[in-house]
Amino acid sequence: MRRRSGFTLVEMLIVLVIIAALVGTITPITLNAVRKANVTAANMDLQAVKSALLQYSIMTGYGTVEKLSANLGSIAVGAPFNNAPVAALVTNNYLSKNDENILIQWEDTDNATIRYKTDVYGTADVPDIRLSFKTW
Repeated sequence: MRRRSGFTLVEMLIVLVIIAALVGTITPITLNAVRKANVTAANMDLQAVKSALLQYSIMTGYGTVEKLSANLGSIAVGAPFNNAPVAALVTNNYLSKNDENILIQWEDTDNATIRYKTDVYGTADVPDIRLSFKTW
């Protein structure tokens, strides 16, 4: 009797089931790691904007939100979240790039909030950063 070389259909199906099980296990872990990396990157971007705002206010002597808003995009206190201050910080060389997903709102005369746009790249978990100028 002649013996054939090769794999049987059952062997091929078993290998495919094992591969599918491995992919099904690894994919959620990888996607979760990517989401965590995006959230970390977004937090770091917000911290960079906060640092740039503080540096700008120290270097220029604009220690109040009113003075900052007048010089960074002319955004009125209480206006909706806006990207103009971030663009102005890039123009004045306090930031290296303008991330259009970062928004700033001048809440009152002493406080600003820095926020990432809602759910950009899976960053819905990024908390807002409040910046207070009361100590100036």
